[in-house]
Amino acid sequence: MLGSPQSGVAKLRVSTISRLAVAVTMLGGAATAAQGVARDEAARRCDTAEAPDACEAAGLGFLRDDGGPPDQVKARLYLEAACAGGMPVSCFELGRMWVEGRGGPRDPARAEELFAGACRRGDATVCYYLDRRWERGLPLPTGIDTALMMLIQACDAGYTKSCAVLGTMWQSGKHGVPRDLDRAAEVLAKACDAGSADSCAGSADLFHDAHDLPRAAMLYARACGLGHEPSCARQAELEARRAPPAPAESADGGAPFGLVVMALAFAVGLTGGIVTLYLRSRG
Repeated sequence: MLGSPQSGVAKLRVSTISRLAVAVTMLGGAATAAQGVARDEAARRCDTAEAPDACEAAGLGFLRDDGGPPDQVKARLYLEAACAGGMPVSCFELGRMWVEGRGGPRDPARAEELFAGACRRGDATVCYYLDRRWERGLPLPTGIDTALMMLIQACDAGYTKSCAVLGTMWQSGKHGVPRDLDRAAEVLAKACDAGSADSCAGSADLFHDAHDLPRAAMLYARACGLGHEPSCARQAELEARRAPPAPAESADGGAPFGLVVMALAFAVGLTGGIVTLYLRSRG
């Protein structure tokens, strides 16, 4: 007996889905194989031509599972070559490997050299890495003093991400960094002028705490314009506090009661005493 049309359709759907699954698996395998070829080709080009970009591609490929299992030893080897060729991402990844002891022994001093050089060149990745570890209270691979020195050098060289990180550290005074509001204000202003929304908000907080509300409102407005949403609410709050109060109206919505009394006093010639009493009540 022939099966029902519905059962035939169901079998066709199952067959189609199975074929699609096989196709996806084959495509995934092909992509993985292509990644492996790309990684191996980059390694060969690094070995023969000593091209820093190829060394970095090979190092990152061996660091992850691009086309094959990770190989931390080879990753460190190729990242070392790329870092020596001036590739900042490779220096950063290599520094992390030295800190964590992946692909070889731990060497925090060597990591410190790599991070310092990268941060002095303005590599925002390194500054971000140091900032995130500091915010979480994790030990910095370079130590607090060296990290501050690195960030100061980068900030002085005009790398505003470092200024923003420094300002946050000095403003909060957490995790071993001494609080220094004067230096925080200086570097946050520099980062704010360069368009850092967080730094504009930080500067606004400093002026708010110093009771300079007009300047705080201005900086909150700038941070708000740069996309810092909490600053929008703070600006609105300050503007509401600075707005003069509306004159009180009478119960029926007419003129203020005090003005009515004044008008009547003038009409009957009793201005002196009434005015005095009115002013005292307003004072």
